[in-house]
Amino acid sequence: MHSIFIKRIIMKNKNLIKIGVVLHPLNINDFLSKFRPFYPFVSLVFAPFLPLVSPYFIKEFYSKLPPHIIFRTNLITVGDKKIQIIAVMCPLFPEQLVLNSQKATDKIIKSVKLLVNQGVSITTLAGFSSIVTNGGSAILSSLNCCVTSGNTLTAALTMKGIYKILDEKKLEIKNLKVAVIGATGDIGSICSKIFARQAKILVLCSRSIEKDVKFKKEIEGLRQENVCFTSEVETATLDADIVITATSAFGFLIKAENLKRNAIICDISMPPNFSIMNSGRDDVFIIEGGRASLTFFSRIKSRAWKSLFPNNSVYGCLAEAVALALDGQLRNFSTGKRQITEEKLNEILSIAERNGVLLSVNTKQTA
Repeated sequence: MHSIFIKRIIMKNKNLIKIGVVLHPLNINDFLSKFRPFYPFVSLVFAPFLPLVSPYFIKEFYSKLPPHIIFRTNLITVGDKKIQIIAVMCPLFPEQLVLNSQKATDKIIKSVKLLVNQGVSITTLAGFSSIVTNGGSAILSSLNCCVTSGNTLTAALTMKGIYKILDEKKLEIKNLKVAVIGATGDIGSICSKIFARQAKILVLCSRSIEKDVKFKKEIEGLRQENVCFTSEVETATLDADIVITATSAFGFLIKAENLKRNAIICDISMPPNFSIMNSGRDDVFIIEGGRASLTFFSRIKSRAWKSLFPNNSVYGCLAEAVALALDGQLRNFSTGKRQITEEKLNEILSIAERNGVLLSVNTKQTA
């Protein structure tokens, strides 16, 4: 009788795939707003006192904690597979991740190992956990788990979202000026290469773009005219019809008063580079780029999940891991820097769409 029970459990979980995601708070407001669903008991006790505590103390105290699981979804049946998504919080803020890369890397490795101990087969590194580890490539040798930054699907969804909006607005890319902020990054570089063949005018911006000879040669190999390289954001965004921002910079880089009337802003930076609130512009069109919708989203029961991803708008990085897992492709898909090609964009879009991972376009008109 006992052996029959064990066999039933084994058969029940035969097709179960566990997917991990390493998260971290973006800023103190992000942390405080999401404190309650992640830590309900602690929140009830300490939430009333948090406004009285300095942000510095909260960050320092929180960074002393070990990585910990903040939620796990119920088992979701998709096709002939069952999946479960488990999120681990790496308790470091972006500036802490960047300023102490060794400490950050150690903590990220511990975060992934915690997921591996939970039976996770593939993990995506969200936000700065991907940036600090060079898309995960810097920690692969320390792990017994497939890792992805999810940047390929994020880039693919970004491009698809822009084309969708242009189609709705009856605009053609060949008539438009496009600016890419963070052009030499993993996502920005592939967007730049694609638009180099399509846009009327292309302006590429990053802090070190003038020194990046290899990148400039790649772009110049695609087009010789009407392309500009600059390290000044204001110069890049001036008169641009479309502005794509994909940076790891802190704070708001884009000034509303510098934008062309009816400009389209696709902001995929985390934290965001453009402030919708108090922009004073009622004409600028905002796309929250790189997001996916899951056809099985409503089957996921988790307060923390709903808090993180309202309105079925899931980070592209996590969506990539979900799509790969459902397709049975447990591999390190997006690792390293500037390894994304158009072929990989098309491949991951095909994988995603046949597994119910689709484009989500959240748009906002400033007011």
